[in-house]
Amino acid sequence: MQTERYRTTRQRAAAAVAAGAAVGAVATNVPMVVAGLLYIGEPGGFESQHIPFLLYMVFIAFIVWTVGLVLVGVPIWWLLHKKGLRSWWVAVLCGAIAGFVGAFALSLALTLPIESASFGWQDLVLGAVEIGVYGAIVAAVIWRTAYRRVEQGA
Repeated sequence: MQTERYRTTRQRAAAAVAAGAAVGAVATNVPMVVAGLLYIGEPGGFESQHIPFLLYMVFIAFIVWTVGLVLVGVPIWWLLHKKGLRSWWVAVLCGAIAGFVGAFALSLALTLPIESASFGWQDLVLGAVEIGVYGAIVAAVIWRTAYRRVEQGA
């Protein structure tokens, strides 16, 4: 009987985190790009002077995703790896949950101190769900980049 095992190296893990941060940065800015493209030539639509701003937003998103992955994702990933939980679906589920919880907590922390904040819980939750979806995508990219299957006889 054959059992599937997945292995990674430090180099692949580092490349995976960088790839995940890049995908997260691009994915996070897709709604803004789509909205800008839909309204080209109209107020709020993209024009040539918006390109540097878009690149700046992708760069900032890359920094945020990198920090989040290093501070939250890598420790969780390391723990799951050590426990032998290395399948793609575990990674995707973990990325979705970590993305949701992280976005919700950060939004809550940034919103609650403002006394006159008139935020809606629905917006807070929907924003966290959106980041949770991006987290699942990022986790899938990280898993695919990092792991290679090794067949072993049992």
